[in-house]
Amino acid sequence: MENLKPGVKLQAKADDGKYYAAEVMTVSTAKKNAKAPVKVKWVGYVDEVWMKVDDLKSKLLQPPKVELPKGTLLQAVADDGKSYKAEVLAVDYKKHAKSPVKVRYVGYTPASDEWLSLDRLRSSLLKPGAKTEKAEKKSKVEAVSDIGIIGSGVMGSNLGLNIADKSHNGVKFQVSLYDVSDDQVKGVLAANASYDNLHGFGGKDKLKDFVASLKRPRKAIILVPAGKITDDVIQDLAKLCQKNDIIIDVGNANFRDQIRRADDLEKRGLRFLGMGVSGGAEGARKGPAFFPGGTLSVWEDVKHIVEAAAAKASDGRPCATMNGKGGAGSCVKMFHNAGEYAVLQIWGEIHEVMKAYGLSGDQQAKILTSWKTKVGGRYAGLLDSYMLDITIEVVKAKDSNDAGGSYTNGAEPPPLLAKTMDKTDSKGTGLWSVVEALQAAVPAPTIAAALIARQMSMVRGERLENAAAAKLPAPGQKASWSSEVEEDLFWAATFSVIASYAQMFSCLRKMDEVFEFGLKLPATIATFRAGCILQGFLLEPMTKAFEENPKLANLLSAFQPELEANLNRMKRMVGKLSQETSATVPCMFASLDYIQTMYLTEIPSAQCVSLQRDVFGRHGFERLDKAGRFNSNWRSLQEGDAAITSATSAVTAQK
Repeated sequence: MENLKPGVKLQAKADDGKYYAAEVMTVSTAKKNAKAPVKVKWVGYVDEVWMKVDDLKSKLLQPPKVELPKGTLLQAVADDGKSYKAEVLAVDYKKHAKSPVKVRYVGYTPASDEWLSLDRLRSSLLKPGAKTEKAEKKSKVEAVSDIGIIGSGVMGSNLGLNIADKSHNGVKFQVSLYDVSDDQVKGVLAANASYDNLHGFGGKDKLKDFVASLKRPRKAIILVPAGKITDDVIQDLAKLCQKNDIIIDVGNANFRDQIRRADDLEKRGLRFLGMGVSGGAEGARKGPAFFPGGTLSVWEDVKHIVEAAAAKASDGRPCATMNGKGGAGSCVKMFHNAGEYAVLQIWGEIHEVMKAYGLSGDQQAKILTSWKTKVGGRYAGLLDSYMLDITIEVVKAKDSNDAGGSYTNGAEPPPLLAKTMDKTDSKGTGLWSVVEALQAAVPAPTIAAALIARQMSMVRGERLENAAAAKLPAPGQKASWSSEVEEDLFWAATFSVIASYAQMFSCLRKMDEVFEFGLKLPATIATFRAGCILQGFLLEPMTKAFEENPKLANLLSAFQPELEANLNRMKRMVGKLSQETSATVPCMFASLDYIQTMYLTEIPSAQCVSLQRDVFGRHGFERLDKAGRFNSNWRSLQEGDAAITSATSAVTAQK
């Protein structure tokens, strides 16, 4: 626009859409004229009008023509205002005078092709006198690594070392490790100096070298905090990747976010895997359970690495399987975590019951240890599991200086539980799962009860105020521990855990139906058997049940003999708890209700509520003996209101 001056002749667009000869009268740089900075007067007319530059035609307004050969690589400013690497596809100043350069962003599909103006391009060729584009500076790093990991914290470094310990066809995997903190990476390498197949890249400026160190198709695992940080890392990584490269996120993400990420990256020609990991830091080092899902073609490229690093079940199978497209893997991990919420709470309730019956931590540990090998129905060691193991550790643990206590002169510390704040926080996966279950109309009362139990623990201030203001009545009967109580409690724990798994797998089946993941439930369940937090003996008969009948209506039916012989023990335990203790056992109560309800042929309360809704809202109801929806001839609301008013008046008159 700097070439436009008063007196310049040009063509200006009139209200009829046609261009007519005009003369520039004024050119303004004032803010108020930013949108229409040029005042013109059409030849032969008196009126002067402020015009947009886009409504003017003049050789002075045409951008200077530059030579941009097809295939030139440059930086293009996208609609988000950021610069991305792009390739020149065509230059046409005749048809596209204002946006003469057609580009395609590197790593994207033809759908991203765009005609751009020269001011949105960054290249040495656009500088005055430029002859050729300078060759892009290439990294001197050699592509040697089979896989890379972004994030060198405990989980990232442990997973990297796990993979570096493994091999394929007799050759150990080469692993690249990246972190924005150079000191963090150097620390990991120094602590593991014997690993010549572990390559470190530290610092923000080393991401490009990290990517260059990966063999094609590149495979990069992201192990950073979930949410915006993950999205930012994915975007930074995607700019450096090329077609068919693979980005793997293993954070505790909402599966809906993974669906979005998979769609976005696939449009760019990249591939995505949202892969849940269970087993904690120890599992990452020794072999976790993996729950991958995303671009289906990815699995063949990463299967040999993931399966090598995964935990192995009792039959030798790796605890990893491709769960399906989109967010399938993260959906499995999300509901795995929800099941984890429930089972943790159940074992917490078992401790609370034992404490209510007066058992010390050591006594509890002894009983729970015996349950690891106890015969339950058809199975020995029915409750043997990682969750039971950590519960035993917790109930017998003593406070210590390492745990924040202060003990000297050999003083005997109290149980650590006695010093632990009774508040349990959560990170979101449990809440997400309960919301998804409710929205999909899948009953998951034990999982929901576990979440609510955590929320109730967090309002400690309110609980203390209530306790100070009033006392609830003491139990009506005295609690007395016995072998019968122990047996009943064993079965209450067993059926509560089974109910939790049944709800978890029912939710996954429904999610698969809604989102069309392509989930193969028997294979998914099999991956829970080792490495993950939920691992335990119960997964063996559960896996077998689903492999024999993939359409099994509910996992409860796989334990029919145990239910028939011992459910009354659970019912008796629940009754005793109400009569003899003040123990809070929401998951145990919810599990019993779930089991009994899922075997009812008719639910009287549901029949009653259906008709109640028809009375006040004419919602209609279904019948058992014929199809369709019906309304009964109830007394109208008006008549009901009149009757209530009349009765109220009569009572008032008596007073």
